[in-house]
Amino acid sequence: MYPEYVKLLCGTNILYTHMADQQQWALAKRLGNNRNVVLFGVGMSDIGVDDAIDAYTKKFYKTLLSDEYLHSVRDEMTKKRLNSIGIENVLNTACPTMWSLTPSKQLEISSKRSKNVVTSITDYCFDAERDRKMLELLSLEYEKVTIWIQGSHDVDWCLDQIVDLTQFNVIGPNIEDLNRVIETEEFDYVGTRLHAGIRCLNGGHRSLIIAIDNRARQIGEDTGLPVLEREDGYLHKLADWVNHPVKTEINLPWTSIDKWKKQFN
Repeated sequence: MYPEYVKLLCGTNILYTHMADQQQWALAKRLGNNRNVVLFGVGMSDIGVDDAIDAYTKKFYKTLLSDEYLHSVRDEMTKKRLNSIGIENVLNTACPTMWSLTPSKQLEISSKRSKNVVTSITDYCFDAERDRKMLELLSLEYEKVTIWIQGSHDVDWCLDQIVDLTQFNVIGPNIEDLNRVIETEEFDYVGTRLHAGIRCLNGGHRSLIIAIDNRARQIGEDTGLPVLEREDGYLHKLADWVNHPVKTEINLPWTSIDKWKKQFN
């Protein structure tokens, strides 16, 4: 029989290869007090992501994670890393924020470009030259460019250094502003904020996420989430996406998603 209580662990980059070095988990000194944890759409941090999982971290996961319930992870790479230390009860369910993107929902997303665009940059992974060129291209291609501010330093560390913000429609830093635009305006989304892009897709807007870390990269490889690497020469590919019809075709692992959810019935 399953235990009466389980603890769901959420967190997009909550797993590490070296848990002793991480700063995100606040746990009691006795790991045994935190047993029976079930993963919910989590992934590996890109810090040390290519390292082997060390002995302490292996013991950490085996102590905390339930060996009876199925765990949900956001990408195949995370699943394989857990499998490599003997944790086999893992399903790649993609990110739970994507679970409402059913085939019928995707058909509602236009393949044609809009006149307007919503964009974003990321303060903790800022590239002045490439981000500036992205904003310049969007300004040339679209009638109105709206920048959604998410991070606490998106403006002072980043945008103030590369553009004149008076030339843009700036919203945020709150989710209500983004929701309002999603619900009331027609636009494309192009930006480095992964979950802003997924939120726009859920709202029926043609979207392209500019990949700056392993989250978008891995999910894109697994599911076909519209992703473009922020690399040298990427603006040519971005301009091509803007100016050509692109159908949204995201393939989610519905069998694994249903299997993970049904275990709680």
